Amino acid sequence: MQIERQMYGKCKEFFDVLIEGIKEDILSSTGKTIAEEKLKEGYSYKKKIMNKKETIAKAKIVKYDVPNEYCLKVTSDNGVTTISYKIRQEDDENFTVVYKEEYVAKGASKGKLVHFMHERSVKKRINRTLDYIQKYMNEKKNKEE
Repeated sequence: MQIERQMYGKCKEFFDVLIEGIKEDILSSTGKTIAEEKLKEGYSYKKKIMNKKETIAKAKIVKYDVPNEYCLKVTSDNGVTTISYKIRQEDDENFTVVYKEEYVAKGASKGKLVHFMHERSVKKRINRTLDYIQKYMNEKKNKEE
């Protein structure tokens, strides 16, 4: 599943917000604060996932190219989820974000209906997240001016 969105601002501003989110995820999953310099390809941590019950998965940064690309692979007992952001500056004020999420279930497939419902849920969540990031970037820029 892929979502492409035009946004206002600079790639670096978006990536900075993304980094804040990554650091918060690591803190909430591990209880440890991580320095930004330690975030790089190959970095891995145990990630808490809340479905019907709390599950521990292995999260590994697969791609970390500031401010252009971030990719995380999350492996759990149920399957593997790969999440990626590709960010491209279009001009001085606009950039494009391409969000991609793929899930490969272990064992028997749960069927097309479940896949469709999951994809629909992810699209809603990501669109809300991108809306929030844009709003956050706008508010931050307005405070600086």
